[in-house]
Formats: sequence, C-alpha cells, structure tokens
Amino acid sequence: MKLLFITFIALLVGACTTSSKNAQNNNQDTIYNLALEALGEERIEFNYNENRDFLLATSKDEQEGQIRFKYVVMDVSQKNIVDEGNLPLGKAKWISDYEIEIIAPPGIIRDNSESLSNYTKILNVKTGEKTSKKAAQF
Repeated sequence: MKLLFITFIALLVGACTTSSKNAQNNNQDTIYNLALEALGEERIEFNYNENRDFLLATSKDEQEGQIRFKYVVMDVSQKNIVDEGNLPLGKAKWISDYEIEIIAPPGIIRDNSESLSNYTKILNVKTGEKTSKKAAQF
C-alpha cells in the first residue's frame, strides 16, 4: 500500500511538472512566432532581458548589396509588441534590464559636430518611451 501511494505521488508530481513545462514552452513558442511574423525572417536572434519578461528579437538581411537590420521588442507576459523597427545600418542591444539602445545612423554624417550619439535612442521597454542618447547625457 505504501509503495502504491509513493508511486501515485511520483506520477502526480511528474504530471504537474510536465504540464508546467508544456505551458512554458507554449508561451515561448507564441513569443517566437510573433517575432517571426513581425520580422518576416527565418534567421532571428533572441535576447531576453535579465528578468526574462521582455524579449529583443533581431535579424539582418542583405538586399541589393545593403544590410538591413530589423528588430522587435516584446512583452513576454502580455504577448504583445512594444516596439519594432527597420533600420539600414542600424543595431539594437540591451544596455540595462529595461532599456535598449537603438542606433540608426544615416549613410553619411552631415558635419563634424555630429557623432553616433546624435542617431542613438534609448527605449524604455516598460513605458515605450524613446529618448535621445544625446539628450540623456546632459
């Protein structure tokens, strides 16, 4: 009887663990499918923030000799897109747990007074607000 009870408990714990893992995998699949839909690419790099509650998905493709960078930022728990962009010569990366640096330089910088920070924005993924990196330095 004791062995039967222990076996039942083990099966119950195993079923709960499997169910939890399946739910987590389904959630991750949904997020990845959203990114695939938004970016329209097959080669996507996925980068979570430290808390794993936001995801930055990026892709690069080359069209007519030009590299085009695409990104999408998603709220994992809400399963929605916070921000997305399509930038020639650009890039995006996490710089803190809730901030992403987005660089979108032009082909040619206009004059010597400009630097890359003139074309850099900081995205707060919680608020959706973008601020100029140049303005944030003051």
